Amino acid sequence: MPTDAPTIVATEPPTVATAPPTQPNCPFSNTSSFLGGCSCNEFSCDSPTSPWSSRDYRFCEKCPSYLNGAYHFSCPHCASAGTEVSLTCPNSWEACDVFVNVYSNCATSDTDGGLPYNLQGDDWKAGGCGPSFCLSFNDTCQTPNNNGAVIQQQDTHIKFRMKLFHKQFAGGDEIILPQLVSEPTMYFTTFVKEGRMCSGDKTESECLEQPGVCKWDSTNKCYPEICPPQAPTPPATGAQQCCDIAPGVEAGKCDAAATAITSVCRYNLPTCS
Repeated sequence: MPTDAPTIVATEPPTVATAPPTQPNCPFSNTSSFLGGCSCNEFSCDSPTSPWSSRDYRFCEKCPSYLNGAYHFSCPHCASAGTEVSLTCPNSWEACDVFVNVYSNCATSDTDGGLPYNLQGDDWKAGGCGPSFCLSFNDTCQTPNNNGAVIQQQDTHIKFRMKLFHKQFAGGDEIILPQLVSEPTMYFTTFVKEGRMCSGDKTESECLEQPGVCKWDSTNKCYPEICPPQAPTPPATGAQQCCDIAPGVEAGKCDAAATAITSVCRYNLPTCS
């Protein structure tokens, strides 16, 4: 485990809290009241941390192997408008692979902090191959059959899909996420992992030297790819119902219970005996 992990600094208007104690395995410092409730752990698809420290939900559905070993920030799922989060990639790292996973649904424009739009505007690459999140096993009347791993056999169909954004930064670079613009901003989480720059000056062996996001194409160039390319989806026709929305999103309530799933189309929260 590297000892020179990325430093993190965040500002949030106007409340400022005393900096929380440094965690032994994740020496980040901050003075943000939002980040004061965060935990930071090394992530594993087989024994994942929770998406948000304030919610009893879990990652589910998919888990790309390149997230293994990343630092995962498990934070309160709500932040104030105007919150800014920045990370500094350690000088000793060739690159930082930074991933921001955002709950994206037709009803989330007032609670997604503007991240889906603003990250793409800053040249972050988006894909649908990252984890979704699900209610707890208890809420879905499930018994973990894979030791609590992200990928479960016969998992619940109640999944809230997230969009994964990725960008590479060189060692020593400061990474600033776009300022959050919704009040509140809900259901987003961040991963940072030591990586290699997927650049054109790499040879094929250097490009593919370690598992990660670097790929080698037919023109002999090294490039980053987090999700396999997909054919464009044909536009929907007619009126589309907006449904299966995560708890609290429609009302902007950060403390909504798991039973507060609204605009249900396919989801019926079971009653556990």
